[in-house]
Amino acid sequence: MTRYYPIYVRRSDGKAETGSAKKREKNEPTPEQLNTKPDANGVSDYYRPIGEDEPKHLDWRRKLGGMLMRVLAKPDSEHQHKAAVLVHLPENFRLFEHIKSRAHDGDPSAKRASKNHAGGGHDRQDAYLYGHPMGRKKRYRSPADFFPHLLWLATDKDGNSDNCSCKICCPEEFQEEREAAVRSTVKRENATPTPAPQSQAGTPAQSPANPRPGHKHPVVVIPVSRPSSSSAPRNVPGQGQQPPQPQSTAPPPVQNPPQSLLQQRLTRLPVLPFPDFEMDMRWNSLLFRPGEVVWHSRGDAWGLGVVIRRYLIASPGHAPQRNYIIQPLSNPLEELPPVHHSEERLLRPWLAWSPPPLTNEILQNRPDTSFHAVDWAAVLAGQFGQGNAEVDGSILAAKAIDVSVTLLHLLSTTRANSQIEERHWGAMFLGAEKIWVGEPVRVKLDVPVQHPILVITEIIEHIDLRRRSNIVVRGDLYSMVTGNVQPNSQMPSFDHLPHRMAQDLVARNQCSLPFNRLSTVNPVKPQLIMPLDAIRGRWYESNVLLPMIQPEAEFVDARRRGTIDDTDPWLNGRGDSSGQQRVVSMRAPERRDALGSAVPPKTRIHDGLEPMSPDEVAAVTAAPQQMQAQQAQQQQQQQQQQIPGATPAGFDAAGFGGMDVDVGEFMNLESDFPTSLPGGAGPNGGMGWG
Repeated sequence: MTRYYPIYVRRSDGKAETGSAKKREKNEPTPEQLNTKPDANGVSDYYRPIGEDEPKHLDWRRKLGGMLMRVLAKPDSEHQHKAAVLVHLPENFRLFEHIKSRAHDGDPSAKRASKNHAGGGHDRQDAYLYGHPMGRKKRYRSPADFFPHLLWLATDKDGNSDNCSCKICCPEEFQEEREAAVRSTVKRENATPTPAPQSQAGTPAQSPANPRPGHKHPVVVIPVSRPSSSSAPRNVPGQGQQPPQPQSTAPPPVQNPPQSLLQQRLTRLPVLPFPDFEMDMRWNSLLFRPGEVVWHSRGDAWGLGVVIRRYLIASPGHAPQRNYIIQPLSNPLEELPPVHHSEERLLRPWLAWSPPPLTNEILQNRPDTSFHAVDWAAVLAGQFGQGNAEVDGSILAAKAIDVSVTLLHLLSTTRANSQIEERHWGAMFLGAEKIWVGEPVRVKLDVPVQHPILVITEIIEHIDLRRRSNIVVRGDLYSMVTGNVQPNSQMPSFDHLPHRMAQDLVARNQCSLPFNRLSTVNPVKPQLIMPLDAIRGRWYESNVLLPMIQPEAEFVDARRRGTIDDTDPWLNGRGDSSGQQRVVSMRAPERRDALGSAVPPKTRIHDGLEPMSPDEVAAVTAAPQQMQAQQAQQQQQQQQQQIPGATPAGFDAAGFGGMDVDVGEFMNLESDFPTSLPGGAGPNGGMGWG
């Protein structure tokens, strides 16, 4: 029997739904096409989904795996001629079978055998692959048609669909149009020594079905896709976070848009009279903000908590020490003491990692599991089996906070008309993060824009007569691009950008310009209004965040080669931890309401930079000792009760397939960890757990 070697492709640009914000449709055959009922003449003509365990699905994956093996394996490699199979299709790509059968009056012998691969007994039985971001009408008819797109997903680190040679991303008419544009550009350059620079920013209203030169197809998912089965490897403790390696293709040249165009498009950035606003707008300032949910180091493990305080301590001859007080998240019945961190590198944004499966297998396998729906008393009593209620409580609490929204700093109230009241706010807690007006955010779009960034200028709430609230943001949309420039080029001006963005681009280009590479932003559309579910999360500086979440040697090497990436491919989007296609924001009046019972009742979030008092310092210092004493007491009680199969951390080793795992190992980001756990991996986005 032939042995097939498994191949995983973790990047995906597939979409389950496409369309505009007002009109969405599933990226699959229409409901009429899925109707299996024969017509009046007895003719059956319909589509049906093909399951992963069916021969035709396996046939596609074997062909795709074999082509990948032959292309990616070195010519002299022993893998060159091995049989391979693609374990899963990229996320949101689904196979459907078009079946068409004539009426045979109940005579099975009249049926013709299908000549299509994988066989069949109908007049037509063709397979089509749906999922391309341009919609259901753009489907692949064979493994050979899809393979160029799959190869691009597996090898192009930047997700630039201009590098994809499949028939959908690069149709023949697009190639001819692009070649004509190149020929025209060459003629102008030959005729004029110093042509005026041209903007690469496309019109966002351009239909994706008619791409034009310079446009980028949308890639609204992060490079490592979320496996749909526990059999697929996940990024877990001990595994790297490295995106797929790109092909050695030269990036396109970058030209700066004329300053006159910038002046016409840009909106004046707001300035708010709040000390925290001034601090958060500075380059390389305190990265995390009071009220934000973060990962924080617990020594040999990582946990989830909320920033309740931050402050600086001056040190002669050194940069001020950055201090954070973190309140760990837990279930309502286990209150944990605050933790003090004096090093920012011991924290990570919530969106930097994906949460692992719950330790309690029963809770993990229940589709309706949520923080507020769990009977935590029953969980602690062991009625749901073995697990760690503290860890599970923190994971479910963070997911619940991820879909919350709280508006801050009311700036003005106006009445748009007799029925709508319009309120303008200065900031908001959106999920785990605090976002101000005047700062950039990562967004997802249904139009072809590469690395879209929205600089928010207004946070607007509309309230109707029935007191129903609708929240949107307005801002200037940019596209961040990186490409080749002429030697000895001048660094462009970034004065029109928020200070953090401008300084980060200057720092990136100081490394890349010696290699004739330039990173810049092109204005795409001014004063664009977007719903909250289009915001993926805060935008972070590459020179600040990447040294924290990348291996140190990798970041140092990237600086040496002048190839510092944007942070977006390394981060999840809001809602990715729960696998939601669309995040429905739950309004919380105050941030404390969003945190709920996941933190102790007396928890208070401190704005500003006021240091702790001596009494508060003593309390935080004594807290770990008290916690250790409580854990020792609980451990002794468990031994007295003789709970079978339970470790001191509350894990049932037998429940993990015989693995001897404790809570420290489970949340340890530096050690090896099994690639699959009972209960399935679940839909995890971004770079995974660690």
